[in-house]
Amino acid sequence: MTATGLPRRAVCPTCLRRYEPPPAAARCHDDGQPLLPLGEADGDPRIGTIAGERYLLLDVLGEGGMGVVYLAWQLQMARYVALKTLHPTGPNRDGLERRFLREVRATASLRSPHTLTVFDSGKLPSGDLYLAMERLHGAPLDRLLRLEGKLSPALARLVGLHVCRSLSEAHGAGIVHRDIKPANLVLERLPSGEPHVKVLDFGIAKLLDDASTDLTSTGSTLGSIAYMSPEQID
Repeated sequence: MTATGLPRRAVCPTCLRRYEPPPAAARCHDDGQPLLPLGEADGDPRIGTIAGERYLLLDVLGEGGMGVVYLAWQLQMARYVALKTLHPTGPNRDGLERRFLREVRATASLRSPHTLTVFDSGKLPSGDLYLAMERLHGAPLDRLLRLEGKLSPALARLVGLHVCRSLSEAHGAGIVHRDIKPANLVLERLPSGEPHVKVLDFGIAKLLDDASTDLTSTGSTLGSIAYMSPEQID
């Protein structure tokens, strides 16, 4: 951000003209559209590019074992989304791609309000896979636990209830998450102020009715050791 509070870079979502710095009115000189701020993720060539002819990549939201998560603007729907890509330099790329495709299949079939909504999937111009999801505005539960130490009994019960509702639908569809942990739970607030939990990352979900999706190989374990049951580790 500049001293005036404006972003250092911005882009028009209609004509894709870039401004560095943007005008004070924060509107495109060519078509008058409000400009969208571009993040300052140095060295990421994807910022400001179009994914799948539908998503304008604006900023980096985070990076994990499976890839990078971007803040994106869905051009046709005029809304912000989160766009997850497969990390282009990750180890065991073939295995990661299969896990990524499985995440698309698993999560897109679920409709619970407590499961992250998936909108779309496809490939970037480079050939990397992407997954377009709803943008969440809450905080991961692991962050809250680090800041507050523990949840109140009432909130802990609510978190458990919402997670069970998400997993109940998934289990009914033959999907087991296999990596439930605080980092994969996001606590949001509804307009009423009520807490609302979303379950994320079905990326290592096992589709029980499809043996071809069982990617666990000898000597490897899918999941987070600290949150596994003993029989999963044996």
